[in-house]
Amino acid sequence: MHSSSYGNCEIWASGSIHMVSEFAEQIAWLASVLRHSPLQRTVTVLSPRIVAYAAGRPSFQYRGLPLVSVVAKLDFDIQDNEKTSKIAQGTCWTRLFTNPILVGGYPILQKSTSATGLETSLSIMASIVKAHQIIRLENRILMKGFNSLLVASAIDSGSILWHALTSSKPEDRISYFDPRIEEFVSNNEETPLLRSLEDFRHIIGWCSEVTELCGRLS
Repeated sequence: MHSSSYGNCEIWASGSIHMVSEFAEQIAWLASVLRHSPLQRTVTVLSPRIVAYAAGRPSFQYRGLPLVSVVAKLDFDIQDNEKTSKIAQGTCWTRLFTNPILVGGYPILQKSTSATGLETSLSIMASIVKAHQIIRLENRILMKGFNSLLVASAIDSGSILWHALTSSKPEDRISYFDPRIEEFVSNNEETPLLRSLEDFRHIIGWCSEVTELCGRLS
């Protein structure tokens, strides 16, 4: 790999067409997640796009293998989700970040519940909200930092859906007894032991309102 001060990068990869394609996908993903958001105060969805300009065979070989030289450009399709991020269900997690970027076009592990948000590990969740412990308060499981809080809103056999709450101002402390928590009540019989939480998949953001359209003509 060779880079220049003008923002161009020359990458050489040797292998099968499938391996090289996967390598290009990884480069496109890294270029997406490591860049700054071009928009302010909103979720930005970036979909990387590799456009090939020319292909041919160079005049030399690498370890006796035939090579194919491709000249391509990496570009991004940018989608501004300022409107949908404010009203869409399952997007409460966006309030925990500043100018978050979502990378589109890549497959993720299927979730047992649709219309849910950001999946991450328990340790990363604690780091995001700056929580030092997970507690059980009455019939709820909570994780709280200074101005943000996560409450378990739904629990099934393999995953836990969390809802994120933040204080109205970053300098204000959020309380364990915030009145907004009242709508999230878990069944005591289904609530897992705290020491077993690491065995679950954790998703921040869930859909609490659903409109049934089965059988209707659009």
